[in-house]
Amino acid sequence: MNAPARLGMLAYALVLCAMLVRAEEKKEEHPYKKAKVGDWIEFKVTDEKSGKTFESKFKLTVKEKYENEIVFARNEHYDGRDMPEGEEHIELNKPYRQDGDGESFQYEITSTKDAKISVGGKEYACKLVEMKITTSGLDADEITRQVWISAEVPLDGIVKSVTHYGKNTKTRELLGCGKGAGK
Repeated sequence: MNAPARLGMLAYALVLCAMLVRAEEKKEEHPYKKAKVGDWIEFKVTDEKSGKTFESKFKLTVKEKYENEIVFARNEHYDGRDMPEGEEHIELNKPYRQDGDGESFQYEITSTKDAKISVGGKEYACKLVEMKITTSGLDADEITRQVWISAEVPLDGIVKSVTHYGKNTKTRELLGCGKGAGK
């Protein structure tokens, strides 16, 4: 699996994790059901592998919203170049439990606590969730993740995440977000 595909796979897994934590805490329907056309989030991703550091950015914007589906426009900047705009479809009436390649992720939440974190010059009140992850698709003995989730951030609520897999580390940090005025 190439680097962009792995990046996408981990991003999907992270979104899933945030959705599961939010749904478990609030005992409510799919978190994206409240999204509106125009809602957006943008992240910087730093991937440290084999002593090398790779940086990328991606932005998800709600493009269309239906009763049982949400469509995101995905813009990425990877390895120094802009990638073609992509589209992601997520069914709102089904649990979002797998990435596009069908690789299953199992999560064991090991800790949940209130925390504050500063990102981009702004402080967020968050829920810090720590977990262990197992999957059939990554070559790592142990995958651990810390995710800071805030109700102030639209869509998945992720402010920051740090994933350790093998000797590698992937950090995702919020660059900006906004709420749309659409449907």
